[in-house]
Amino acid sequence: MEVLPDAAEHRALLARVQDTFRRDGLMPAVAEFAAGLRRPGAEEPVTAEAAIELPPRAAARAGRTMANMPYFLGRIVPSFMAYVPDVERLAALSDRLVLAGGADSRGELPYRPAALLAERFGTELVHFPGGHTGLSTHPAEFAELLRKVLAPTPE
Repeated sequence: MEVLPDAAEHRALLARVQDTFRRDGLMPAVAEFAAGLRRPGAEEPVTAEAAIELPPRAAARAGRTMANMPYFLGRIVPSFMAYVPDVERLAALSDRLVLAGGADSRGELPYRPAALLAERFGTELVHFPGGHTGLSTHPAEFAELLRKVLAPTPE
């Protein structure tokens, strides 16, 4: 996020999420974080009132995800969002980089750094199927494209 021209806004988002987490708990902090990730002008997602019955493996995975959410929001997200890449070094290696984003997440915060760097380096931004979590939502298509973009190019 630190490569973005509006990085200060994202630092402020993270501070709000941390404050909300301490003051109001996990779910309000998750909601604050999710709102900050959406593309500008995007509407809030509609939430269903009725509980969704998940298959047992999916329910177990969702349970693990929620159990790990305090650590994710408290430790992983702040470290990840504060990382400052060596943009000059990346530029020097740009012919070997695969910069990518989810096709359905254009304009969202997780998409924007890769898009900005691709533009800055004059390289292609590869669009993987789905959004930010396309690996989970479109595994076969994601894997097929990943194999294609990482395959050695004939000389």
